[in-house]
Amino acid sequence: MWYDGEYKCINAWRKVRQLSKPEKDLRWFWDPVEASGLHDLLCTGYSSVTHAMVRALCERWHTETSSFHLPVGEMTINLDDVYNLLYLPIQGRMLDHDAVVDRDHEITLMTRLLAMSDRLEHPQLREEMLERDMRRSWCVRIFLLYLVGSALFTNKTNRHINLIYLDCMADLHAIGKWSWGGMTLAYLYGYLDDYVRLNNKMMADCVTLLMKWILEHLLGPYSRNKNLKWKPDRPCAGRWLTSRGHKVVHHYRLLLDRLEVDDVRWSTYDNHRDTSFSAYCHLLGMTYVREGEGVPSFT
Repeated sequence: MWYDGEYKCINAWRKVRQLSKPEKDLRWFWDPVEASGLHDLLCTGYSSVTHAMVRALCERWHTETSSFHLPVGEMTINLDDVYNLLYLPIQGRMLDHDAVVDRDHEITLMTRLLAMSDRLEHPQLREEMLERDMRRSWCVRIFLLYLVGSALFTNKTNRHINLIYLDCMADLHAIGKWSWGGMTLAYLYGYLDDYVRLNNKMMADCVTLLMKWILEHLLGPYSRNKNLKWKPDRPCAGRWLTSRGHKVVHHYRLLLDRLEVDDVRWSTYDNHRDTSFSAYCHLLGMTYVREGEGVPSFT
């Protein structure tokens, strides 16, 4: 029932790491980047992702329940995971990832927000200060578009970025009001659905988010090392270091088949929430955690 041929996960975070960045004292650049809620993406990616582990987990995804079916029950990645792992905003407006952006709208976005034109579109802005501010805003938008396109919304081409995300960046002061975490999760669910329906041999989207979730919650299938440089006020994705792992997917299939309750970390984000949960579910339906308890109780 499972494909055993060649398989590839696209991890574009290396592009983010290799991207040249301005000096920290260049506040006209970093202030809007930090205010956007996307700044932590610069330090939450993994250079190495174990493709076989990601693939073994994706094979257990069910589109009907939007969850992974495991021996301990159904588990899924939710907004709580996205926020605590990446520190992305999870409240605000959402984009429709399936919306078709026609060529005229693409050209409008590029010329208005990125200054991609062979002529001066605003000849009246000849005053030096105004023109300087315009150019700076273009620079920030280009950087943020590249960042979300490489870290959150990758595709199978591994080269193209959907210009629809420029709609979220028209107002630099309002970028953080978009639910980047919600959009990331919706995009990931869409790719997981396509993977199991179409038996795809390539996985794009935020593959590192899957890897971070595995490291955070599943102790049994994958070895991990603590990042001694990680600090508690940073995104949880940074507290683990990845290793290359095994290349054979069957190895991880067997480990997932043997997964037990003690191999799962149920409560991992307590120190990162503004408000503690009195009771919350980690598994769908059959398992819950009471306040003050470190292990799940079965109904």
